[in-house]
Amino acid sequence: REIRNILTGKKELSSQEILTLREKFGNKKVPKCLIPFIGIFATNHRLYEIISKDERVQRYSLFGFFPEAFEIVYGSEVSPEISFDGGNRGLVGIIKHPKINLVIKPVQSSKENEIAQIADELGVGPKQYISLEGFLTEQFVNGYLFSRLRSERASADSIYHIGRRVGEILTKLHTREIYYNDTILTDDFGRSHIIIPENSPAILFDYGVALN
Repeated sequence: REIRNILTGKKELSSQEILTLREKFGNKKVPKCLIPFIGIFATNHRLYEIISKDERVQRYSLFGFFPEAFEIVYGSEVSPEISFDGGNRGLVGIIKHPKINLVIKPVQSSKENEIAQIADELGVGPKQYISLEGFLTEQFVNGYLFSRLRSERASADSIYHIGRRVGEILTKLHTREIYYNDTILTDDFGRSHIIIPENSPAILFDYGVALN
């Protein structure tokens, strides 16, 4: 709980605690994996020492302490794989494990959690999981980005059905007064907000600029 309160900003540091951090870390280079935890140095020095020596923190950083990730990081015989992504949101963690595949990312707007949950309920967005305040924890969807479709997956017939599906998705969102505003087919980096899972219809992901 103490770690999560620091990660979400629920624990506000006093002026003396901030001064302590400046004196300790002001001119030092802190490993990236420990940056989210430095506030704990001022509030619970012993806990910070434990965190700084934890091999799982060195590998997973803050992502190992999220509700859906904690069990598979600290309570599973099989260690999950993790990779990192970034962009407008900041650092994003992608965790893959035989039990569950997760994406953990900072929210972009105050309504994003609510809108992403509605998209999940409508079956047009990734499944949402319990998360920490200020972050989304959602299913990592295995599939093909629209921008990466090749061969038969990019046939005229396939593209036609994907186009109809996107229209259906936007219509369902509009019935709940949600406007997605970010239907990227492909950008300059080959990314897309449309993904086609292996055995289910296409979905839209990343509801950061959607409006309700």
